[in-house]
Amino acid sequence: MNRFFVPRDAISQSTIEISGNDLRHIRDVLRLGPGDHISVLDGYGNEYECRISAIGHRAVRCEILSRSRRASEPSIKISLVQGLPKGDKMDQVVRACTELGVSEFFPAVTERTVVRPDPASAVKRVERLQRIATEASKQSGRAVVPVVHRIEGLPQIVSMLRARPEASGGCGWIVPWELENGEGLRQGLMRLRRAGHDIGDCDGNGQDPGDTGGGPGEIVCFIGPEGGLSRDEVAMIREAGGIPVSLGPRILRTETAGIAVVSAVLYEFGDL
Repeated sequence: MNRFFVPRDAISQSTIEISGNDLRHIRDVLRLGPGDHISVLDGYGNEYECRISAIGHRAVRCEILSRSRRASEPSIKISLVQGLPKGDKMDQVVRACTELGVSEFFPAVTERTVVRPDPASAVKRVERLQRIATEASKQSGRAVVPVVHRIEGLPQIVSMLRARPEASGGCGWIVPWELENGEGLRQGLMRLRRAGHDIGDCDGNGQDPGDTGGGPGEIVCFIGPEGGLSRDEVAMIREAGGIPVSLGPRILRTETAGIAVVSAVLYEFGDL
């Protein structure tokens, strides 16, 4: 069944209206008509089975037949802070990590970021990345569209993550770093699971706060751009409670590292 995401204000008690690019796709590409069934999602986990009742010039009107919660999201929330790479590599990262289950993307300008878009270009780039996330959500059967945040400097992103309300719940930060020799990714994730790591209790030393028998509700992964993160940036993340980890003896490309880390997190927490 064809799947479409709509904003919540397009959904009433018994009908849904689909407009914009999806209207043209339904009418001109798929050539669907009244009586055909489609699946509509609101981006918050709700799925509606619908029957098309009318196709107009401005919208497709659908009758809601049933509503359900789609259980396709990981049990743990994963956010990815990705150092802005060159070219279209960020497109690849957003597409693949959306398919895997990432909930939020934070494109970051770091010390070694080569491409630094001006404000107008940055807005257009984020809009493109958001479209890619939406299409990848449709393709992969997700019920939620990840949020692609605006491009910011890494210090601003770290400050924002520490200050937002979600930080008062269980949250663990992982920062893969090629100069880390003491702890691997698996050991870092196991430590977070044992600790029930709560960012609200982060005291700046990155230490295991003790075995609480739980695990984090969210993992935030920090990935550097080409050239990686600097010592000062890793120190800043560590001071905020992050755990530097090694990804092994091989150096991964920036567009590969995030995919590898997200996959490992999902595996470790039983979602892959």
